[in-house]
Amino acid sequence: MFQYYLINDTVEFWPERHQLIVKAPVPRTLNLNVPTSRCLLLLIEQRPQAVMQRDFYSYVWGEQGRKVSVNALYQNIALLRKHFRLLDIALENIVVTLPKQGFQLNETLEIEEITIVEEDISTALLDHVNDAVQSPVLEKVERFPGRQIAYVIAILLLILLLSVTFILGNKIGFEISTPRYHTEYFNLTTKNGCHYFINKKDGSFDLNSINKSIEAQCNTNPYVYISLNEYSAASSVLVCKNSINDDEPDCSIYTFIKR
Repeated sequence: MFQYYLINDTVEFWPERHQLIVKAPVPRTLNLNVPTSRCLLLLIEQRPQAVMQRDFYSYVWGEQGRKVSVNALYQNIALLRKHFRLLDIALENIVVTLPKQGFQLNETLEIEEITIVEEDISTALLDHVNDAVQSPVLEKVERFPGRQIAYVIAILLLILLLSVTFILGNKIGFEISTPRYHTEYFNLTTKNGCHYFINKKDGSFDLNSINKSIEAQCNTNPYVYISLNEYSAASSVLVCKNSINDDEPDCSIYTFIKR
């Protein structure tokens, strides 16, 4: 049996395939990375209740959750909002932030859980032929049965390659960033229109090492949160449009390594 969720009668979420699919007015498909997909699944399963930050780590990252920073969680929630905004602007605010607590799905959403039996999965996917998702492959398999094994192997190799790419990217981009629970920041200074905060009360940071591209964003993204890592030479920096305590901080994450 397979399950997918129909959101507001417009967007389909296939958790097994980590995909968002919209059929109209323009058919589109977006592939989610695994953590982003599992964040959405947890929010759906717990609706209408809120999900506390601490509950995401073990559900999304498993045993590795203890090493994942809060910045990684915020980054995946930001990606989730971005994907829905690309598919349907009306779903831009699908996730509501509860400052210093967690997240929950917007209460106005209508979500229908749909279950299909295994023998009907091909029929369901063939509905998305124009979406260029799985259906083109399934269609060719039906016409050329002798190539079925080759297609299956090709798909498995692609999934393996994407999984390895994500794991490596996750370790490099997220796990070395910061310790897990950096939810409190202290005012550091204000410079060139940017408000700088740091996760340690008596901490210091050489602002000259800040990338020029971050300083260039001060007019539109004036909130900069620096997370020092006492176990690594790497520091992560959140650059936000609004305060991290707002419902919609709208942040991007950078990593700096001391030379």
